[in-house]
Amino acid sequence: MKQIIIFLFSLFILILSSGCDIYSPDSLITVTLPDIPPQWERFKEISFSLEYPDISGGKKEVLLPPGVLSYTIRIPKLRNLPVIAQPYGDSFSLCPAGAIYPWHLEKDNSAVLHLTWEQGFSSLILLDCFTKGFDITGFNALRFSNEVLERSGGDPWKLDYSFIAEKIVSGSFRVSYIKMLPEREVSFSPGYGKWFFSSPFSPLYTIQEEESFNFTHIPLGFHRLFHYESPGWYELYVAKQEIIIIYYNCPSHWGGIRKQAKLLDIKNRTTEYTENTE
Repeated sequence: MKQIIIFLFSLFILILSSGCDIYSPDSLITVTLPDIPPQWERFKEISFSLEYPDISGGKKEVLLPPGVLSYTIRIPKLRNLPVIAQPYGDSFSLCPAGAIYPWHLEKDNSAVLHLTWEQGFSSLILLDCFTKGFDITGFNALRFSNEVLERSGGDPWKLDYSFIAEKIVSGSFRVSYIKMLPEREVSFSPGYGKWFFSSPFSPLYTIQEEESFNFTHIPLGFHRLFHYESPGWYELYVAKQEIIIIYYNCPSHWGGIRKQAKLLDIKNRTTEYTENTE
C-alpha cells in the first residue's frame, strides 16, 4: 500500500511539472549558431549578440562570448517569433544569422532552434517590424522567408530591406514587393590581395597590386569590403550618381586610424582626402 501511494505521488508530481510547461506562456529552447563562413576566418575573434522578442513584448539582447555556439533562452509561445545572432568585432558588425520560431525548430528535437545565414535577412526584418509594434503573429512568415530565398538569387542581402520592412509595417505587403536593390558597377583599386563583402554569401575577390578592379552587380547602399589578410577595410556608399569610398586601417605603428576617401561620380572623376586620427 505504501509503495502504491509513493508511485501515485510521483506520478502526480510528473503530471504537474509537465502541465506547468504545457500551460506556460513561454518555451525553453536552445539556440544553436551556424558555422562561420570560410572568408570570415580572417577575423581573429567574432562575438555574437543574440536578439529575440521577450515575454513582455520588447526585445531582449544577450551578448555571447567568443566561442559560444549555443545558448538556452525563454521565448513566448507565439507564432513567427524571430531570433537573430548578430556577429560583431571591435569596430564592425556583419550580417546576422537567424531563424523563425516555431517553423525552424529541429525536426527531431522540438527544443532546438538552429540559426542559419540563409534566414538572417527574413528574421532581422521580422524582428525590426516587431519592435515597431507590428503584430507578426498573423503574418505568413514561413512563406515570406521562402520567397525571400527564392527571389534573392542566393544572397538575400541584395534585396531592398527598407522598402520591404516599410510595406510589412504598413500592412500593405505583397510578395511582389520582395525586390532586388538597383545595382551598378564599382571600379577602383583597393590594393593587392583577397577581398570580400560583409554578406556571408560574398565571394573572395583576388586582386593584383595596383589593379583597377570592376566589382559588378553591387547594390545601391552601404557596404563594407574587408581585406582577407590584414585589418584594413573599405566602407562604400554606392548611389546612382556617385560612390564614396572610405578606407579604414589601424597598423600598430600609427597609434590612430587612417581614413582615406575617394569620391567618384558617374563620369569617374575622383576627389581624394586623407585624415589621420590620433
